[in-house]
Parts: sequence; C-alpha cells; structure tokens
Amino acid sequence: MIRKQMVQPLETERLQLRGWKRSDAPQLYAYASNPNVGPKAGWKPHESIAESRKIIETVFRESRVWAIIEKTGGRIIGSIGLSEDRLRPGVRSLELGYSLAEEFWGHGLMTEAAKRVIAYGFEYVGLDVMMIRTGEENIASQRIIEKCGFQYEGTLRRIYKIYDGTIKKDKHQHKTNAVRIVEAAGIPYEMHEYEAPEGFLDGVSVAKALGQEPGSVFKTLVTVGQSREYYVCEIPVDKELDLKKAAKHFGEKKLEMLPSKLLTATTGYIKGGCSPVGMKKEFPTAIDASAEQLEKIAVSGGKVGLQMVLPVKALQEITGACFVDLTVDK
Repeated sequence: MIRKQMVQPLETERLQLRGWKRSDAPQLYAYASNPNVGPKAGWKPHESIAESRKIIETVFRESRVWAIIEKTGGRIIGSIGLSEDRLRPGVRSLELGYSLAEEFWGHGLMTEAAKRVIAYGFEYVGLDVMMIRTGEENIASQRIIEKCGFQYEGTLRRIYKIYDGTIKKDKHQHKTNAVRIVEAAGIPYEMHEYEAPEGFLDGVSVAKALGQEPGSVFKTLVTVGQSREYYVCEIPVDKELDLKKAAKHFGEKKLEMLPSKLLTATTGYIKGGCSPVGMKKEFPTAIDASAEQLEKIAVSGGKVGLQMVLPVKALQEITGACFVDLTVDK
C-alpha cells in the first residue's frame, strides 16, 4: 500500500506543477469543457465551473494530481497525476494519467511534464513500476507514452464503461525503475520481451527464447555476508556462482544466497525480474570477468518477461561494479 501524500511542487524548463486549489475552477473549466479533451480519456466535458470545482475538491485534492502551469503565461493548461494501480496489488506501482488544453497540443509540453512526474514517482515515492493506459484511438497520447519509454504490455478489451455508456478497451504500458535510470543516464539500450507462462523462466531458456548466446545473457544474484551486508553478482545464465570467490572479492568470510522470500523486500524486484539497475538501495556489485569480452550485455529490465540489452561498460559504470572471476571452474 502506497500512502497518499501532499502534492509536492515540481518544475521543468517550461512548466510549474503544483497542487490544485478551489479557486482554480474557472481555469480548469476553460479547457475541460472542450469536447475534444475529456472524451479521449473517457471523461465527459465539464458543464459548469461548479462541476470543475467539485472535481477539484473530490478528485484532484484527494489524490496526487498536479495543475500544469505554463511559465510564460502563468495559466493552468492541464493536469497530471498518479493514482492506484489496481492491476498490481501488493506491488509499489501507480498509474499515470494526464490531460492538456487543446491549444497546447503538439509542443512537447505533456511529455515534459510526464517525465518530471515519472522521475518524482521513482525517486521520491519509491515506485518499482509505473503504468499507463490509453485508448487505441488516442494517437497523441500513445506518442507521449513512447517518448517517455513505457513498454507495451497488452490490450484489455471491454475493460471499462465511460460516461456515455460506451465500453472501451485500453492499451496498457509500463515502465520499470531500471529502464528509467538507464534512460536518465543517456545510455543506449534495447528492450526484448519473452513469454513466461508460469511467471518465471530460467535464464538459459530466456536466452534461447530471445535468440541470444547464454554467455551474453547475465542473471542477477543477490547474496548476504556474515556482516549482514548485501552484495550483487552478475554472471552468465549458464554458469554457477562461486560463493568463495565472491566472498573473497567483497571482503567477507562467507557469503550465502539471499533467500527468495527476502528478495522483494531487499531489492524491490521479484524472482525472475531482478535487475542490477534500480534496486531499492545501491549494493556493492560485481560482474563476472567474462563480460569484459563482450560489447553488449543482456540483463533483466526489472520485470519478468523483460530483458534489457546495453553496453557492458555502461552497465559497469551505472552500477559501480568491478569485473571479477565469479563462476565455478569446470
């Protein structure tokens, strides 16, 4: 469960984001009454300033919703917020939603606001995942979603009824903390998806499903030392971790594998979707020395079914890792 908090003021190059006030009702009504705005997101155009004021009081002020203010003109031009992700109970995930006055479409303003709120969600709220939904006919919103780096998950058909009784279908997309951090660092990367029908797929099978050599696909293993400190080891999926070698590198007398039941609480990730990037805390990390022979490396993208391929050197730098011989000799 993610606690509701006061909306923190945010800022971008061209925008200010702040909480809504009752006195903002006329400005909300000015764009929310436009029939080209609300219906794209499934809500009816506002019919009066009084209705806009009620939305501010009962919806916006009860959730994490920001008013988007253009710095140049000082007027409210839209809204953006984070709400409960009902598809992921028990996961630190929120849903992103937004709307923008029609006259400001096509200038990159919503993408600018969305990227700032995404960063806030992962860095301040401590999310592990963020999701967003949009109708298939809302092409402009789909472009914003793509620019923000969300990954397509699927389409839910006949999923909800809108104000006029129409039953809609939604395209669902998500973004993990690992992807956000890599993007923020300006690292070039590729995303690959694979099927995991039972919620987990072993690393060798993942490599096969993606048509990759096992030696270039690495698994993330979390260990714990006698000091109770945690350490992360990246090794090829077809290799076995040598705990003695790892312990020697990290200066521990002995290392043990972290029990699976403690993985999520420790890293924020689940089994089969643990990435070396974007854990809850930064842990000392080592990458098997075999990776030095590779140009690119594939690691988990932070979710079961998602692999991220990026330059080996970039992974080393972003995790602060060392290259070490970590695998059992055969």
